[in-house]
Amino acid sequence: MGLKPLLVGAVHGLAGSGALTLLVLTQINSSLLGLLYLGVFGVGSIVGMLLMSSLMGIPFAFSSRKLTGIHYSLQMLAAILSMAFGIWYAYETGIASGLMQSLAGV
Repeated sequence: MGLKPLLVGAVHGLAGSGALTLLVLTQINSSLLGLLYLGVFGVGSIVGMLLMSSLMGIPFAFSSRKLTGIHYSLQMLAAILSMAFGIWYAYETGIASGLMQSLAGV
């Protein structure tokens, strides 16, 4: 495994999990146990995202060596699906759930 998947896994593992971490930490009375939880949660997130990033990259690694046309098609498909999911998720979270209206005070 290279450094790039490790860094991507670290960033993804730590991003967005602050609320979950704070929620659990409010229930832990011991500072030592809180630090242990943070360490285990952080390492677990990093390892999990490292593995998922590596698994998602396998088709791209194989197709880039021998199947150049398929490689670019896979990249385009992944980009389109990622953007579509991001737009859908932003809509569902912000607009359909009424979050943006409640934040705007409407």
